[in-house]
Amino acid sequence: MKASKECKECLSQLADQVAKLSAQQISLRRKIRRHMERALIRITKHTVPTDISNELHHIAKVLSSNLDPYKEIKQKEMTVAKEIYTKLKIGDTLRSRVEIAAFGNAIDYFVDPNELHQIFNSPVKFAKDDIEELARKLRKTRRILYLPDNAGEVFFDIPLVDYLRERADIFYAVKAEPIQNDFSIEELGFLDGIKIPATIIKGPPTVGVYLSQAP
Repeated sequence: MKASKECKECLSQLADQVAKLSAQQISLRRKIRRHMERALIRITKHTVPTDISNELHHIAKVLSSNLDPYKEIKQKEMTVAKEIYTKLKIGDTLRSRVEIAAFGNAIDYFVDPNELHQIFNSPVKFAKDDIEELARKLRKTRRILYLPDNAGEVFFDIPLVDYLRERADIFYAVKAEPIQNDFSIEELGFLDGIKIPATIIKGPPTVGVYLSQAP
């Protein structure tokens, strides 16, 4: 995906957020933000947004020495997500479990937990529904690489992961180091005994997937 006008605005907001979370001192925040601006002004229509995101995070880590600025946000997300997860009515079908995973990918964790619980019990509408095609492919699939996203979403991946692991060998990719609010090895302890087929991904932590960096 290449950068659009909206991407530039989002990356600028990301820079503000990362600088604020990475440092308590106002002077250091401003220093981080100035260095980030050098990356932001290089954005063109050919720029890959995740390349800039990763550069922003790298700048903040080097200047602040804060390796996990999103730690508290991730903890809050996972606390809310776990509360909702324990109350979910989980069906046995592939569709019901894909719907739960999709909801987890779409929600905002900073709203009232009761409101989130209502959302999860609402009908799901997909812009493009390929679940039947997924079911057909699963009949012949032997290995699955599952790429999680934000830390709070992991609980809603679990029902689908459990469904898939009964039908194939599944590898749930967990980043070896923190990056943004993505699920990493640091968050495994928040699962409180819930087992997932975690596969630790070595290499530099990145926003997005870079197969060129795969070991």
